[in-house]
Amino acid sequence: MKLTVETVGPCKKRLKVEVDAEAVKAEVEEHLQEASAHAQLPGFRKGRVPRAMLEKRFGPQIQEEARDHLMSESYRKALEQEKLSPLGEPTVDKVEFDLAKGLVYEATLEVRPEFELPPTKDIPLARKAVLVGEADLEAGLAELRRQHVEWTPAPAGTALKRGDLAVCPLALKDGEKPLWARAEVGVGRHDTPLGALPTGPADKLLEGHKAGETRQVVATLPADFSREDLRGKMVTISVTVQDVRHEKLPEVDDAFAKAMGVDTLAALKDQVRAHLLRRKEADAHHQLEEDLVSYLIEKTAFELPQDALEAQTQDSLRRATVDLLMQGVPESQVKENLEKLQASSRTFAERRLRTMLILARIAEQSKVFVTESDVEDRIRQAAATRGERPEAVRKRLEKEGGLGSLRASIRESKVIDLLLSRAKLEAKA
Repeated sequence: MKLTVETVGPCKKRLKVEVDAEAVKAEVEEHLQEASAHAQLPGFRKGRVPRAMLEKRFGPQIQEEARDHLMSESYRKALEQEKLSPLGEPTVDKVEFDLAKGLVYEATLEVRPEFELPPTKDIPLARKAVLVGEADLEAGLAELRRQHVEWTPAPAGTALKRGDLAVCPLALKDGEKPLWARAEVGVGRHDTPLGALPTGPADKLLEGHKAGETRQVVATLPADFSREDLRGKMVTISVTVQDVRHEKLPEVDDAFAKAMGVDTLAALKDQVRAHLLRRKEADAHHQLEEDLVSYLIEKTAFELPQDALEAQTQDSLRRATVDLLMQGVPESQVKENLEKLQASSRTFAERRLRTMLILARIAEQSKVFVTESDVEDRIRQAAATRGERPEAVRKRLEKEGGLGSLRASIRESKVIDLLLSRAKLEAKA
């Protein structure tokens, strides 16, 4: 095999691979003999098909299989020879395959950038002090009250106002053609969008409407809508106010505490305070992780592979667009702010890609590995959160090709935990 390597951009290489004719003939012959041992044609027993007939019938297919196998093997050897770590699949072109001349092709690929890591011990980090004050406790109790709100029917003829609940049938139409419907859906909690439908905030959509009145909006359904055949389709969303209800918040007293499963209001406050403390500790730990990543990015300079960055940017842009639509932002407004959205998506994508590359290098340097037990533990956690069986979660990951991403995520978490255990932590107010 003859190999020529050319640098054609940041983290991008072009490989020209040449395999001589003798190796090509040997590969084709090996595939031909394998086909001969298994081929079965009318009038001939298995493995007894004449070679000339075999070549006539299966020759092009055999040569194609031999070519693909040679390309795969020669590409693998080229990566090993040049010690290249590819990011994604290569683009292969200029393929020439001839029994008399051999195999020639070019493969263009992005590779992991080379860079020096900063010291990964005694990284200076400040951890925010975690306290739960009286204001936090009051906010926590208020949140608990909202979670147990009661809805009382409003008098007949009451117009919907901000904070009310409207019970509505929903319908999607293509012109007058019904596409999808739901009965008695509760909508209208403050600025909440209308379920998964991009109608804008539901309270603004229905504010001032009374029972029996209908409001229609034309919008494009999000890419993750429950009906796959309707995703991305422009439809008319019809919302009819069937009933208006006012919220009634429970009093925070001993009776409310008993309804929450504890004996007294004091015990309930202790429970809420402990919950808030855990939440704040989790937030503080997340901020510590973000500060760690920021430190590594600041101390590690390298050029990013542009194709990988563009793919990451487009993925971030799609996610951000769907999130905005799900929050009720009109599609026209999303398009108007597309330039800003693209810029923020690129900034996020660049940070994410740098993080992935740096943590992967540290994992290699520190010999951080992911075991099958780690994967099973994470799958069990995900299954418990979703209320599913672990086997179902694993099958879905396998089907969607998500096991590799899961392993990468686990490895990153392990690296961050390792770095935090080595860091020089200081408390801050």
